[in-house]
Amino acid sequence: MNSMQSVLDYFDQICAIPRCSGNEKRISEWIQEWAKAHSFDYKIDSIGNLVIYIPASTEYLKAPTIILQGHLDMVCEKTPDSQHNFLTDPIYPIVDNDWIKTKDTTLGADNGIAIALAMAIATDDSFLHPPLELLFTVNEETGLNGAIELDTNLISGRLLINMDSEEEGIIIIGCAGGHETNFKIPLKYKPITEQNALFRIQVSGLIGGHSGVDIHRGRANAIQVLARVLQVLEQQLHYELIHIQGGTAHNAIPRNAEAIIAFPFVNHYDFQKCISDCEILMQQTYAIEDSQISITLSEVDSSRFKYQAIDYDITDKMIPFLVAFPHGVDGLQTYDQQLFIETSSNLAILGIHDDTVHITTTQRSSNLFKLTELHAKIQNLSFLSGYTPINRNKYPPWKPASKSPLLDRCQSIYSTLFHKQPNIQIMHAGLECAIIGNNLIDMDMISIGPTIKNAHSPFETMHIPSVEKVYNLLKALLSSY
Repeated sequence: MNSMQSVLDYFDQICAIPRCSGNEKRISEWIQEWAKAHSFDYKIDSIGNLVIYIPASTEYLKAPTIILQGHLDMVCEKTPDSQHNFLTDPIYPIVDNDWIKTKDTTLGADNGIAIALAMAIATDDSFLHPPLELLFTVNEETGLNGAIELDTNLISGRLLINMDSEEEGIIIIGCAGGHETNFKIPLKYKPITEQNALFRIQVSGLIGGHSGVDIHRGRANAIQVLARVLQVLEQQLHYELIHIQGGTAHNAIPRNAEAIIAFPFVNHYDFQKCISDCEILMQQTYAIEDSQISITLSEVDSSRFKYQAIDYDITDKMIPFLVAFPHGVDGLQTYDQQLFIETSSNLAILGIHDDTVHITTTQRSSNLFKLTELHAKIQNLSFLSGYTPINRNKYPPWKPASKSPLLDRCQSIYSTLFHKQPNIQIMHAGLECAIIGNNLIDMDMISIGPTIKNAHSPFETMHIPSVEKVYNLLKALLSSY
């Protein structure tokens, strides 16, 4: 079996194992069995982070230990009509020319391909390498929690190659820090007006994507589109809000949102006309970024909901708050004569649980002052609305090192292999390098990876030739020591 086929075979096996954040036990146990079969030692810390120890080739016994790092979990997103159960069902990769995709769900190339690359490297006897430590963390997608609680005694290497970036030909040397800002709004209810019928407003067809690497693309946010529609309706017609929800992951741009409202059936035409006008406006606004945006109105079975509506004094504050909440890029920066996203915010999840509205938002920045400034804006907006922000999952930025021998070596080898220079960039997303480097200040780190499009969405795809280039780069880089 050739090396590239080994990578793809490992990836297929990884896809067969459910591994949403918090559900990494099965994938961890599978890797442990693989380690035993190859007589590799391994250790697990108290939170579930796993390290596999790969002995050096005989000629490389005195070479420095190198860490290959990725995370075990994946973002579990699917289309509204998908019946996929992420707790039990495998993901079936589909090869489409030079791309791997799947049907109706995230593929999990973020970060399953890192696991596959590391395992293939460890079992590839076609090249010589230093001692390796394969570090696989848990709960990365929920806020870098595995890295935050990593027992650093498990690793001895001080050269780390993270494999969680998503564009081949780019070497990442820094990333944004960030945190979640959440809200809980207690609900009060009133009886639904007797002559009213129940209808669903549904926003769908959006692309969504990763709230870090895709936030600058100007894609629509389904929660804010829905809030804007509800605001327009309130200005023109009268309705009662029964239920509202949208988004599924803190690090994904919401693709779907819906509200259940009540109004007299005799006004159906007026509401439908207003909804249609909003849909046309949104399609024109996002004609390039989200051309398939859809806003629909349909009647629903009233027996599925309590015969009560949310008080007006709550909706009168909540809807404008959702419309006004900062979403998208908030600032740019220049590094080494290149322009990067510096600061951004994502209105991520909206839902009702236990008679409370729960709102999850995330902010990112490579500049701690700008992150604090954005947080202050959000606090001021929330205080004006009468809400108290709840802060969690805060992590620092990964600042580029002034000197990195690992980067210099990788650049040189890349240009020799592929006859062009790689791009050096700062990623506008949280990488575990930020946490690991903060806890081990003498760590020399870079991040590389194959080309993955639309991560954190059901449209996620991975470019096969780029996987092969990353694999060949890893082999050449490791053997160079």
